[in-house]
Amino acid sequence: MDILNYDPSVTDHEFYQMVKEYIVGHRLLYKDHHTLINIYCALLMPKFTDYVVNKFAEEVQNRANYRNRYCTYVRKLRINS
Repeated sequence: MDILNYDPSVTDHEFYQMVKEYIVGHRLLYKDHHTLINIYCALLMPKFTDYVVNKFAEEVQNRANYRNRYCTYVRKLRINS
């Protein structure tokens, strides 16, 4: 599985396992490495887009929750002052 052995540091990425499972389940017969990479990138783009959008939405939600908690805390401080 040469295509997955490109850079060892990527195995820590959350999306790596999904990519690995996809590649194992969808073997292509092309021998050229660049062709394989390009085809897999195109095929996995919708999944990656979903992954990135979900991560972004989580981050926005976390920031909104933090802001709401902070504003509630500040309001309590003002009331108690």
